[in-house]
Amino acid sequence: MKLWGALGVLLLFFTATETTAAPLYIKETIEPTEVERDSGILVPMRDLRMQDGLIEPKEPEPEPSVYYYGACRITFYCSCSQCCGAWAGGPTASGATPTAGWTVANGSLPFGTKVIIDGHTYCVEDRGVSANQFDIFVDSHDEALARGLYYSDVYIVEG
Repeated sequence: MKLWGALGVLLLFFTATETTAAPLYIKETIEPTEVERDSGILVPMRDLRMQDGLIEPKEPEPEPSVYYYGACRITFYCSCSQCCGAWAGGPTASGATPTAGWTVANGSLPFGTKVIIDGHTYCVEDRGVSANQFDIFVDSHDEALARGLYYSDVYIVEG
C-alpha cells in the first residue's frame, strides 16, 4: 500500500549555487485523501480505518430503511407572529432552533424523526399541525405564502 500524502511531512530541499549548498527546510501538512491498494485501485480515505497498525476497508454502514408514511398535506411556516403566534422567534416545541430546509412540524411523529418530502430530508422538530400534515419551516413569511399548500407522498427514514 502506498499512502498518497502524510500528516506533518518534513521536506528537505537544497538550494544550489556555484560554490555552496544550503539546506532549506519546509514543513508542510498534507491531509491524505486516497490510498493505493496492492491492486492499484485508489480508495478514498473516508472508506478506510486503522486496525492494529494496518489500514483496512471500513465495514459498510447499513443503509437506512425508508417507509412510506402516506400522502400528506404540505404547508409552510416561518418564525413570525402570524405563523407562530406567541411562540414567534423562539425555539421549536422540541427546543431546537428552527432551520430552513431542515425543520418540519408534525403532530404525531416523535421529535428527531427524519422524513423525506419531495426528495428532500427534513427532521421533525416542531408541533402545531395534525398527524397527516407537515409544516415545513422557511426563512420568511413571503416564502411561506409563495410555496402555499399541496399534497405529497411522505416517507419515514429509519436507521
